Amino acid sequence: MKNSSKIKFGNARAKRVINKRNTQSTETLARYRRRKWTVYLLLVLGCVGSLVYYAVQSTQKMPDFYQTALNVDREIYRAAGRRFETQILQLNSDIRAQSEWTAVFSQDQVNGWLAVELPENFPESIPPEMDQPRVALLDDEVQLAFRFTSSRFCGIVKAIGNIFCTEDPNHIAIEIRQVRSGVFPLPIELWADGIKHGCDNAGITMYWTQKDGNPVAIVELPERFLDIRDRRIRVESIQLRSNEIVMSGTSTPIDANQREIAKFSNPRRSSNDSQATVGDQVTHQR
Repeated sequence: MKNSSKIKFGNARAKRVINKRNTQSTETLARYRRRKWTVYLLLVLGCVGSLVYYAVQSTQKMPDFYQTALNVDREIYRAAGRRFETQILQLNSDIRAQSEWTAVFSQDQVNGWLAVELPENFPESIPPEMDQPRVALLDDEVQLAFRFTSSRFCGIVKAIGNIFCTEDPNHIAIEIRQVRSGVFPLPIELWADGIKHGCDNAGITMYWTQKDGNPVAIVELPERFLDIRDRRIRVESIQLRSNEIVMSGTSTPIDANQREIAKFSNPRRSSNDSQATVGDQVTHQR
C-alpha cells in the first residue's frame, strides 16, 4: 500500500516537473521569437534609415564637372569672359563683311559668363532660387548644374538636355531630357515659371512646349540682337561638341525701308499660336 502511494506521488511529481519544463520551453520559444522579430525590425529600420540618409545626402553631392567648375578661380573666369566679349566683337565684324558666319564658344567662356557677367550685370535674368549655374558641353548634350534653394527643397540640381534651332527663323529650342537632385527626379515646374519671368525681365520672348514627351523651352532671339547696323542676322544652326558650342548662320543687308516694311508685315504672333506652330516643327538641324 505504501509502495503504491509512493508510486502515485512520484508520478504526480514527474508530471509537475514535465509541465514546468514544457511551460519554460514555451516561454523560451516565445522569447526567442520576440527577439528574432525585434532583430528583423531593427534591421529593416536600419536599412530604411540608411536609404533615407543616402537619398538626402545624394541631393547635396556635386557632379564632378560642377565641383571642378566651382573650384576655378574667379579671375580666370573673368579673363574667359573678356575673351568671350572679344570674340563677340570679332563676330560683329565678320557679320558685316560676310554673308555666312560661324562662331565657336568654349565651355570655359560660357562658364566665365555665368560666373561673372550674369550675376554682376544681369541678376534679374535668373530665378532667385538658382545659384552658381555651370555647364558641361558634350557631343549633342549639355549638362547644367546649380544650387537650388526654396521653402520646399534645397540641394544640387543637375539637368541634361540639348540645344538646337527650330524651323522658325531665330528660334532656339532647349530640350530638357532629365532633371535630378541626387537620386530624386525633379519636375520642371519647380523653376519653369521663374525662368519665364527672368526671360521676360530681360526682354526675351520665351515659352514652354514639348518634344517626344520632354519639356522644351523655345527662345525667340530679340530683334535688337539680330540687327547689326545695316544687316539682318539669321541663326541657322547650333551644334554641341565636346567643350564647345558652335553657332552658324547668315547675314543679309537691309535698308531703312525694308526695316519698316518688316515691322508691319511680320507682326509678333501670339504665344498660343507660336506654341502650336513651333511645337509641331521642333526638329534637329545637324
